[in-house]
Amino acid sequence: MSEFRVEGSGSADALSAVANESAAEEQWRAVRRAMPPLRVEVPDETLAETLMRRLRPLEAESVPVDGYFEVGVQLHERNPEQRVVRALSSIDAWLVTTGLASVRVHVDGCSHTLHVLSERTGSGADERPPEAA
Repeated sequence: MSEFRVEGSGSADALSAVANESAAEEQWRAVRRAMPPLRVEVPDETLAETLMRRLRPLEAESVPVDGYFEVGVQLHERNPEQRVVRALSSIDAWLVTTGLASVRVHVDGCSHTLHVLSERTGSGADERPPEAA
């Protein structure tokens, strides 16, 4: 936040500038709240907590929904693609440790199933075939 000195007759201008900056910050918070988060459906609270720990740098939140939990990550207007990539990478690493075969991920109005790669074959349902050399 910018620093303002309040002196003499210019103090009204300085106070107005502070008010405008506060209004801009509140508008930014409203935009963040309006953007749909990346959400992951998790079967129980324990798994939701472990996923939230994995996603801690991204400020994840968990909420119970009809017999399962949703872990959400807000996608900020500034560089949401990078947050999606970081979140999916963390979810993928977490999924391998859970014993689950897959989880449902909701992002940008679409639902996707993220599968664990098979250790024996090294392939998963969504893996692309290797490119020709």
